[in-house]
Amino acid sequence: MTKALPSPALPASPGELTPAWITAALRESGVLTRSRVASIEREVLGEGEGFVGALARVHLRYDTPQRETLEDGAPETLIAKLPIDNPMNRRVGEMLGAYEREVRFYQELSGEIEVATPRCFYAACDPNPMAGREQEVIDFFERFPPWLVRIALPVMLWIAGHSRRRYVLLLEDMGSRPFGDQVNGCDVARAELVIRELARLHASKWGETGLADRPWISRVDVLTRFGAEFYRRSRPAFRRSFAGRLPGPMLELVDWLDGRVPELMRSLARCPSTLIHTDYRLDNLCFGSDGSMTVVDWQGPAFGPGEIDLAYFVTGNVPREIAVDHESRLFEVYHDELVSRGVTDHPVAASRHAYDLAKLWVAMRMVPLDQIDFEEGRGRTLIDTWLDRLSVLLPEDYEKLLD
Repeated sequence: MTKALPSPALPASPGELTPAWITAALRESGVLTRSRVASIEREVLGEGEGFVGALARVHLRYDTPQRETLEDGAPETLIAKLPIDNPMNRRVGEMLGAYEREVRFYQELSGEIEVATPRCFYAACDPNPMAGREQEVIDFFERFPPWLVRIALPVMLWIAGHSRRRYVLLLEDMGSRPFGDQVNGCDVARAELVIRELARLHASKWGETGLADRPWISRVDVLTRFGAEFYRRSRPAFRRSFAGRLPGPMLELVDWLDGRVPELMRSLARCPSTLIHTDYRLDNLCFGSDGSMTVVDWQGPAFGPGEIDLAYFVTGNVPREIAVDHESRLFEVYHDELVSRGVTDHPVAASRHAYDLAKLWVAMRMVPLDQIDFEEGRGRTLIDTWLDRLSVLLPEDYEKLLD
């Protein structure tokens, strides 16, 4: 259940956060009982930190009753996460259900998984007008013929871009622990650490079909016709943007996928499935000096093959010269870790097939980039670097993968 709103109602942007609202939120969640937040200082986090979310570090100063001390666990700083105010990116976040998914993840699931996540001090959103009818709505759209999908998609995007729903997360500030840097990438040792933690996450929810019954957790084969239309509409702009910078085989794959998106989504859905992150990359991982790791940004949890997260990480975060030489080793690390954690029904050959399919899924996900405003600077560099790395890791004979 979505938490009841504190009074006053949820803020719509980091600038609307107030000491009174944060006090109400922290009291509702039990973090505070006697103390109140007397003042705050906001520090908006910089460019490249999030594409569909607005992030701010909030410094808190408290008032406590006379002769009493501040409650244990009351944060000195926290991270506030709200929808981004860029209309173009906001509509993508709404269309994908990213904002509600992250709220629901922290409300319902974060305590059940085998990887560390930031402590959540508060998570809430405005009521979902479709609550209880999610599957009914999905089934309705699944029946749309292609011609109606072409008409409906731009209308749905327009509606999503004008949503007034509010979503707020108050999370543990991980600022004292360094985050990874996707643009620079990582060496083999760090990649192996990250992949072992990934396998740990997947093993903890392996084959748990009840995940697919939670309406806020997406399946990889949901709304295949809308996914195909989204891709079809985006491909010309992608080609215009990257035709001069990507090798021919990458562009050939982009063209080949057009018309095959539903088939790819259904092929992945037939693979053994688990809880996947879908944005598992260095920018969303922070590392402790003791070798520990924390995973952030849970806007896209889904039910699908774990190899999607593996391919997403390897193709986007491992420098190409390292990935070309060590890709097979990194895949083995993943599969061996799954087996060591009790996953015995997923042979190597099946996992490798799922991994190759997942690399096509990554390519498919990269094409609708025209729907997100990356601006100039780090965000654009990140995408250019990712596409360059992906282009050298494409599976051979990918035409046969969907047979």
